[in-house]
Amino acid sequence: MKRLALGIVSDEVSPDFREATRHATAWDISLFELRVLKTGRIPAIDPAELREVLGLVRSQGLRVTALSPGVYKLPVSQSSRL
Repeated sequence: MKRLALGIVSDEVSPDFREATRHATAWDISLFELRVLKTGRIPAIDPAELREVLGLVRSQGLRVTALSPGVYKLPVSQSSRL
């Protein structure tokens, strides 16, 4: 029987991805959904933070399974301004 792989939304642990991965990997979790990081909501984050996240993903053998971007995150009453 195939083992169920668990993932986590990183900012549910911490907006600091390094801290989130430290805790989650201790819980044997290596699948991450990214939504909010220290410098903002995906995709509006600082490029340096993105490089850090990518470096951690590569060096620790982690997988990013989903991105939850802040696209269309505004009240419907403001949608006519788009």
